[in-house]
Amino acid sequence: MTILVTMSVPKIRVPAEVQAGEFKAKCLELMDTVAQTGATILITKRGKPVARLVPVFDLSGSVFGFAKGAFEELGDIVAPVASEWVPSEEELALLGQRDANRARKRGKRPARAAR
Repeated sequence: MTILVTMSVPKIRVPAEVQAGEFKAKCLELMDTVAQTGATILITKRGKPVARLVPVFDLSGSVFGFAKGAFEELGDIVAPVASEWVPSEEELALLGQRDANRARKRGKRPARAAR
């Protein structure tokens, strides 16, 4: 024996645009619809947009301290570096290319790299 059960979920039609008079008459219904579906409704007056009804997302967390514990401090970040930085050959090549591009933009001839 086979039992087949089907259910259809009623789709809520959300208008993309509503005239101000219609919005005034159906305000609470439209607000509930927006809250349920997450859709946005544009409210117009004489064909020109005057307002937008949008859902509110829960932003309960504060901006301050949201990344607390996400980073780990490795040593003293204020003290000077123990060794001097020396660029690699690849970095020197990139710097030389950047200087050549700048010189071309200015209309000058790029300086030759010392060998």
